[in-house]
Amino acid sequence: MDADKDNPASWKTMESLGAIKIREFFDKQNAHCIVKDYEINVEESLSKNSDIYEQMIKQTVLKK
Repeated sequence: MDADKDNPASWKTMESLGAIKIREFFDKQNAHCIVKDYEINVEESLSKNSDIYEQMIKQTVLKK
């Protein structure tokens, strides 16, 4: 996963869910800005944050 350095909402969300920054670089080909690359263990993140996700899923199902 990646996020522009100028978009802290994206990279702080990833970090709060356990993402680990693997590099930061200037992407002159696509984004034309500094980009932060992350790796995240999805299973670990889901298990640590299941209470949050379950509430969101319940709310989404109730709205339908």
